[in-house]
Amino acid sequence: MKMDNIFITIGIPVKNEEENIEALLKNIFLQDYNLKYVEIIFVDDGCTDKTVPEINRILSIGIIDYKILTYNEKGLGIARQMIINSAKGKYILWIDADIKFNNNFISEQVKYMEENPSVGIGKGKLIFIKQKNLLSILENLNEYALGITSRKYQKSNYLFGICGSICRTEALRSVGGFDTKIKGAGEDIDLTLKLSRKWNFGKNVSVYYHPPTSTWHDLWRRYYWYGYGNHYVNNVHKGSILLLNYVPFLSIVIGIRDIILINQLNGNIFSLFLPILYFFKNSAWMMGYLRSHFEGYGHMTLNK
Repeated sequence: MKMDNIFITIGIPVKNEEENIEALLKNIFLQDYNLKYVEIIFVDDGCTDKTVPEINRILSIGIIDYKILTYNEKGLGIARQMIINSAKGKYILWIDADIKFNNNFISEQVKYMEENPSVGIGKGKLIFIKQKNLLSILENLNEYALGITSRKYQKSNYLFGICGSICRTEALRSVGGFDTKIKGAGEDIDLTLKLSRKWNFGKNVSVYYHPPTSTWHDLWRRYYWYGYGNHYVNNVHKGSILLLNYVPFLSIVIGIRDIILINQLNGNIFSLFLPILYFFKNSAWMMGYLRSHFEGYGHMTLNK
């Protein structure tokens, strides 16, 4: 791999991340990848705290090229598209301000893409940062179960979030990038569905860590918002989202299946609570989806 042929854009939308931004930038500074070939593009989503001054304070010493773009709460689709439009890199690595990653995170992502030229998007492995509460344990078990089912049933799942992923800039531009009409959740799902028509997908060995949702209330709000946004996506890409997968009572059956799979490989008593987690998440998702339907969000879109 020739370093002088590689240039990475790191795309980071930020909104009031004063508490996280310094740790994130230190994490980037500690990477084993040569930062000479890296730029960071921040998109300021109306920060009202000291996020932007902190970015300028830390990065003004010139260790890494960076720029800060601004927009006013017009949706993540627009924010992420601004990054694509401004990116110099051959690849764009998408991260959120509150994640952590190993020191070889960038190099592993780049190595994977260089070795797989037909891949348009490569996804790192998500691990939730361990907390001493049931919710974080269950979220990690949920990710573990997804990994098992992906290998066991050889699923090609394009419905994943963009955080922790590296994309070939050429691939993003070839499909028109993000749908800037999407105002809420779902802009990354829409993108991956468009990419799947022209490019391969892959999962690489890079690992990133994300703090789990701290409360059941916040988890409900998040999945409600996912469901609301995915109604739009399902109208743009007809039949791309199988609603049967989100029926709350059927999710209990999936939870029981995952209990069996997990305990065949690595017994964990907390896996017994997975059906409750799945039922809770899918109930929130379906409520959001139904509200979006009754409000007509996405009904005027054309099938792309």
